[in-house]
Amino acid sequence: MILLIDDDKDLLRLEEKTLLDEGYIVKTSNTGNSGLDAILENLSLLSVIILNWTLPDYSGLELLRIIRQNEKLRYIPIVMQTVTREDSEIRQAIEAGAYYCIVKPVDLNMLKSITRAAKEHSDHFKVVQLQFDDSVVNYRLMQKATYRFQTLEECDKLSRSLAHATREAYRVQFGLNELLTNAVEHGNLQIDYDTKTEMWNQGDYYNNVNLLAKKKQFNSLFFRKGIQQSWPGYSAG
Repeated sequence: MILLIDDDKDLLRLEEKTLLDEGYIVKTSNTGNSGLDAILENLSLLSVIILNWTLPDYSGLELLRIIRQNEKLRYIPIVMQTVTREDSEIRQAIEAGAYYCIVKPVDLNMLKSITRAAKEHSDHFKVVQLQFDDSVVNYRLMQKATYRFQTLEECDKLSRSLAHATREAYRVQFGLNELLTNAVEHGNLQIDYDTKTEMWNQGDYYNNVNLLAKKKQFNSLFFRKGIQQSWPGYSAG
């Protein structure tokens, strides 16, 4: 399910129709409070939240931070919509946990591309979570380890396995996966904002990044962690 939160009723109807035509289940809210209610009522179905920067009862940034404080909502991609192109504002949203920022007036083709990519991300993370308990690697006796990873697929496997060494595996897995993914996308492949948008428009972003990461001209990344007996469970080695 896609949740649209915007106080512009005309835009809300237009985006709702656009996404319904793409085959999504869509729910809309025009205030922050009603949006929070809709999130909690549809938590098991929710895949993507598209959130306006300005709302009558909250700023979109404030609502974004509230949502990200809930452990159960941290994996859900949140796409912010804003009228400004200011780098500082977009940076604020990304640092607060936004998946992407769309600048108004909204290009409906861009909206469809980003929604598709965000839903793929959400669906993929849900699959990873279902596989979480199937991991057979036991890190309880480990003191130090070095890991080499190069693709997003390897990031998923490594974060899932390492999280077993902590007391809050779900939370740690999500945060660690984001850290390793950023290392691949931005650190190794140098994928910038415009390039990422172009790749999303082409479709199948996850597999395309994996293929790109496997090319010989890119270096593998190394991750070293010392495993401790007590929480938080791991620290820099």
